[in-house]
Amino acid sequence: MGWPDAASYMDVSQGELFSSTLRPAGYPLLLKGLYALAPTLSLVVFVHHMLGLASAALLYLAVARSGAPRLLGLVPAAILALGGDFMFLEHSPISESPFIFLVAAALYAGIRAQEGKSLRWAALCGLALALAASVRVVGGPLLVVVGLWALGGSGLAFRRRLCVLAVGTAGAAAVLVPYYVAEYAAVGDTGLSRNGVWNVYGRVAPFADCSKFTPPPGTERLCESTSRPRRPFTYQYTFNWYYSPAVRYFGNPHSATPEQTGQVAAFARAVIVGQPLTTRRRWVPDCSATSPRSPFAATAVDPAMTTSCTGRSSSTASSAGRGSAWRESTATPTPAASASTTGCSTRFAPTSPQRGSRERCSS
Repeated sequence: MGWPDAASYMDVSQGELFSSTLRPAGYPLLLKGLYALAPTLSLVVFVHHMLGLASAALLYLAVARSGAPRLLGLVPAAILALGGDFMFLEHSPISESPFIFLVAAALYAGIRAQEGKSLRWAALCGLALALAASVRVVGGPLLVVVGLWALGGSGLAFRRRLCVLAVGTAGAAAVLVPYYVAEYAAVGDTGLSRNGVWNVYGRVAPFADCSKFTPPPGTERLCESTSRPRRPFTYQYTFNWYYSPAVRYFGNPHSATPEQTGQVAAFARAVIVGQPLTTRRRWVPDCSATSPRSPFAATAVDPAMTTSCTGRSSSTASSAGRGSAWRESTATPTPAASASTTGCSTRFAPTSPQRGSRERCSS
């Protein structure tokens, strides 16, 4: 329902499960299993709804089991079970529903493990968290957070806490070790998001100021003199050939070699280290579908966008229209577009839906 991730998930589920360099294979594997049962999106939506209701029940039970008033547990349960946002997401083939369910299951199992009555809950907690990480990369850090909680957040004896941590780690390893073995056998590399650092670059590029740090060797072409308000959005820096210096010079997240991705990663780290305060202020997800900082707001917001390139050229080209400028561009560039990459100052100024976007390179 309008989410670009959906097409990617469905495409991967019908081919090599580890082919995506940005997303883990867990959710495509689920889609593949559901497709084998019934090749219809209705089954996916039904399963998502069931997972949503189960997640609400697990959150209620987790709160109740923690010793808090049971009525308090109705709050997260009601938000999840009755929230319009969650219902909307459940109608799309995207990974939110299974991820929320797995995190809720891990939370409940973790609370039960803190009771110290059975180590099976620790194993289930680790298992659920590892499955969550195989669905969405953000589940990976939760393994560390929950591990620290297991080690120091309960009244159990220290030896018992070590046992809980060890069993939970074994549960997580039971998922992640086979995952990495299968991934290496399929693509010759491992990682829940092998090129995920491109998303980090997309976050820092809009405010990167090379005057405040020394760009690593070979990444100088990623430096820009364009003012922050006139730079593209995060999504464009990650994927769009026309707007992103990294995509022009180092490929794109789906096709970049490890060496190219390493260059992008080095630049992103340099920005974070060189501009820590700016990174902290600007590191906010673009969650709103109507926010001016969201790529989904492209039809409502018409800002001038600029980026920079190197070399000399005096070409003038016209893109296919304003809408096309907001779509991921990984196709072979046109001769006019290719000429623009050698210009010294490429400006993209969307004008109107009728006239489209205009590209100008000045010598």
